[in-house]
Amino acid sequence: MNPGQKGKATKDSPPVPEASKRVQRSESERGSRPSFLDATEIVKINIFERGVNSTEATKRTFPVHEAILCHYYPFFDAAFNGRFEAGTTQELDLPNANPITFSIFVEWVYSQEVTMSLPKMSNDILRL
Repeated sequence: MNPGQKGKATKDSPPVPEASKRVQRSESERGSRPSFLDATEIVKINIFERGVNSTEATKRTFPVHEAILCHYYPFFDAAFNGRFEAGTTQELDLPNANPITFSIFVEWVYSQEVTMSLPKMSNDILRL
């Protein structure tokens, strides 16, 4: 095939996942869920909450077991185990995250359940 020429997918080609969708890994690719006996490193995720009429942000820190978080999300694995600053500081700022949404996310990471009732959930939380 010449450079710049587009190839066509054959019917045997695997589908290409959309960039915004998380790629599911099989249990053998993922390995078994990390044990709390092995998950001793705690990382800090900082979420910045702005008041309704305030330009100042209040930092809310979520301590999370690194092995548990990185097991489920390649984004966090790359941040804490790659060549990013978070790998050295073991702390990551998420300035655009919602603290309530992130709380629910952390609950799911640990329990694989969300216990908040549907009437209380906003559209952002339902998308999560």
